[in-house]
Amino acid sequence: MIVVLWLSLVITSLALSFSQYARLDIQAAAHYVESTESKIAMDGALNYYKLVIEQALSESETPDASLYENEALEIGYSTLWLLGRNRNDEDEHTHHFGLVDECGKLDINTATKEMLLKLPIMDAALVDALIDWRDSDDEPSDEGAESDYYLSLEEGYQCKNGPFESLDELRLVKGFDLSIIYGEDTNRNGVLDEQEDDADLNLPVDDKNGLLRKGLSEYLTLYSAQPNEQSDGSARIEITEDQELRSFLLAKFGNERGNVLYSKRSIANSVKSIFEFIYRIDASSDEYAQLADGLSLSSDSETKGQVNIFSASKEVLLCLPGLDESLAIEIVQYRSITEDRQNDLLWLVDVLGEEKALQVGPYITHKSRTYSADIISLGQHKKSFSRSYHILRYQNEEVKLLWREEMEHLGWPLADELLEKVL
Repeated sequence: MIVVLWLSLVITSLALSFSQYARLDIQAAAHYVESTESKIAMDGALNYYKLVIEQALSESETPDASLYENEALEIGYSTLWLLGRNRNDEDEHTHHFGLVDECGKLDINTATKEMLLKLPIMDAALVDALIDWRDSDDEPSDEGAESDYYLSLEEGYQCKNGPFESLDELRLVKGFDLSIIYGEDTNRNGVLDEQEDDADLNLPVDDKNGLLRKGLSEYLTLYSAQPNEQSDGSARIEITEDQELRSFLLAKFGNERGNVLYSKRSIANSVKSIFEFIYRIDASSDEYAQLADGLSLSSDSETKGQVNIFSASKEVLLCLPGLDESLAIEIVQYRSITEDRQNDLLWLVDVLGEEKALQVGPYITHKSRTYSADIISLGQHKKSFSRSYHILRYQNEEVKLLWREEMEHLGWPLADELLEKVL
């Protein structure tokens, strides 16, 4: 009898153990299925946003967040959000959704020392180290560093002496750390979360002042380059090529108006930007978009480092030559109330005055072809999510994926009330 009881106990224990393992296997399988579903939905959303960009830019428009789905989008069994930024709003507690214009930022590989020094957080030592890292020589700047410094570290390495390939690469540069690159926004969602405003109670350590201290990642990009081509994919016309310029102007504006504009071409060799050329030949606001799309200063395959005046934050605008805070604020205010001049920049002369408008001309654009898409995909049972950051560029009449980074390791990035809406 004792043996029977003992065997029954053993069998019962084995059955319970097997049941527990089976339950865990079922849960793991369900989690895997939900995770796979969310990733497939992510790819579907990515294709959707590629189409949004393609349709807008093929019509010489800018993607308008109010005209496409970007919040609680349902694909299959998953729910998705396109996490964005609001460049005009100082609200640091509200999520914003939509594509982010990468040309609204400074290009880390082309920005000058003077421009970088105007960024929040930056100082001379950081700027010198950044420039030494990307330049081609081995001569350290006053407060910078070259290979001699980096090789002296415990785990030494060479100074790159080449362009940055990601913003995370800044972690290798003297003086930079995560708090400088990403500020208090450790989950990179653009808002001040509870754990980012509690002093040292939870990581990251913050100042608990109710304000989000942003890192350099909010202001810098590697993707300002734009193809030096017209919106239809054809080559732009160099303004110093007289016959090609004349043919272009006559085709666009007719013989009478085209010849009037062409007659003022003599300044072509002295201007420093297409903006200045268009202004100097007395083109109208209505003519600006066609001229800016079709003309170029050079035959280079792409342009780099220009900032989109319509999407740049006040902090980025402040970095442009000749601009102070009052002028940056005026630009932000003007662009927020005008809807009929999104395709020209001649209004800058009214806002800044001729001298400063022409000074800033080489560094600005009114269009962009490169956008980032930070997509969050929540699974059917709300127990698994995916998050990927993408860089998308419109070129040759199609949208290409330049960069993809998985970001689930940063944790769930949205406020609880947004999650509650879909439960």
